[in-house]
Amino acid sequence: MNNGNVKEYYKRIVTILNERVDEFLPDGELHSCIKEILMRGKKIRPVLTLLSFQAVGGNLDEGIPLAFAVELTHNATLIHDDIIDGDMFRRGKQSLHERYGINNAIVIGDAMISLAVSLSTRYGSEITKLLSQYGFDLCCGELMDISLNLEDTGEDDYMLKIKKKSASLFRASTHTGALAGNGNPDEVNALADYGGYIGTAYQIKDDTDDLIDNGNDLRRGIVTLPIIHLYKMSDNKTREFLREKFGNNADNESVKKIIKLMEEYGSFDYCKRKISENLSSARSVLNDLRDSEFKEYLLDIPEFILHYK
Repeated sequence: MNNGNVKEYYKRIVTILNERVDEFLPDGELHSCIKEILMRGKKIRPVLTLLSFQAVGGNLDEGIPLAFAVELTHNATLIHDDIIDGDMFRRGKQSLHERYGINNAIVIGDAMISLAVSLSTRYGSEITKLLSQYGFDLCCGELMDISLNLEDTGEDDYMLKIKKKSASLFRASTHTGALAGNGNPDEVNALADYGGYIGTAYQIKDDTDDLIDNGNDLRRGIVTLPIIHLYKMSDNKTREFLREKFGNNADNESVKKIIKLMEEYGSFDYCKRKISENLSSARSVLNDLRDSEFKEYLLDIPEFILHYK
C-alpha cells in the first residue's frame, strides 16, 4: 500500500474543504455554528465523494459542492444520534445539544439537512433523489439500532442494520460522486458497491474498538458483531452473565471480563476476518474502473481510513 501518496491526497482534500467551507454556507446566525461543526472530524465521506468523482474523470472543483452535501448530511445525523444516545461528548468536545440545548441542536441538524439538499440539486434530480434515499435508509437503520435486542438478534440482522445506518452514507458518497462525475454504468455500480463494503468494514471496526476502549455499547445495550459472536459461541453460563450485564450499565470489572471472554471465544478475531473480507470485496469491485492515479488511491485508501487518527 502506498500510504504516503494516499495520506498526501487525503490531507490535500481536507485542506481544500476547510478553506472553502464559507462558500457553501448562507449568511446568518447559523453560519458560524455550522462552520465550526464542518471544520471538525475526519471528513472521510467527502474525501471518498471527491475521489470517486475524480476516478471517473470528473474535475475536482466541480465536485466540491456535492462533497459538502454529503458531509452536511453526515454531521446532521451525528447531532441527532448524540441526542438519541444521550452522549455528552463528540470527538472529545461537548456534544451540540449539551452546549446549546436539545431544541437548538435539532434545529441546527435540520438546517444542515436542508443545506445538503440545496447543494445536491446542483447536480440534478437523480443525485438529490439518491442522497435522500440513502438518508432514508440511514433513518431505518437507526430505528433498527434502537430496537434490536441481544437474544433475538443474529449476524444477518446486525449486517442489515449497519448496511442501512452506517454503510449507507459511505455508499452514498461513492455512488453520488461517480454518478455526478459522469461515470459509465459499470463504474457507477462498482463505486457504489465499493462504498458499501468500506462502510461495513469501518462500522465493524468502530464497534470492536468501542468495546475494547470503553464498552459503551455494552452498557447501553447496543447489539454489535463481537457481542453477537460471543453470545452465539459461548456456553450457557457465559450467556447468562452477558444477559445480566448487557444494557444494565455494567461496571468496569464486568466489561473487562466480557472483553476477556471475547478474546477466549475468538470474537475479535472473527470481526477482523469480516473486516478483511469486506476490504477485499471493496478492492475487487474496482476491476471495472478505468486505470488512473485515483483508482490507485481507491485501492489504497480503505486500510488508511480504518487506522486514521
